[in-house]
Amino acid sequence: MKKGDKAVLLALAGLLLLSALPRLFAVKEEPRWAVVYVDGIERKRLSLDGPLHREEILAGEGHRCVVTLGEGRVRFSESDCPDRSCVAQGWLDRPGQAALCLPNRIEIRLEGSGKGGDTIDALSF
Repeated sequence: MKKGDKAVLLALAGLLLLSALPRLFAVKEEPRWAVVYVDGIERKRLSLDGPLHREEILAGEGHRCVVTLGEGRVRFSESDCPDRSCVAQGWLDRPGQAALCLPNRIEIRLEGSGKGGDTIDALSF
């Protein structure tokens, strides 16, 4: 390996380290609330702190969903909708994420507290 090769490798390693610094020191925002909307109207605001537990959500016409929440995350665990795709969506654990049960018209959105929770990542036209 020549001197020039070492200099190029050292410069690339420095650039890589420099580009990783913002991610290493970034403040990760934890979700604090699961906001439940039924027919677009906020019905419940559930805390994600504490151990895992289950909450039943009633929609119109006798429909229901059960969510499991706690430890900073939430998911649909049961639903009486026909395809149960809401249950297959899995865990939500970052502010801004959402899960929907369209047949029952139930939406769950995660909200956080602290820096950077409601910032825009990118715009597209």
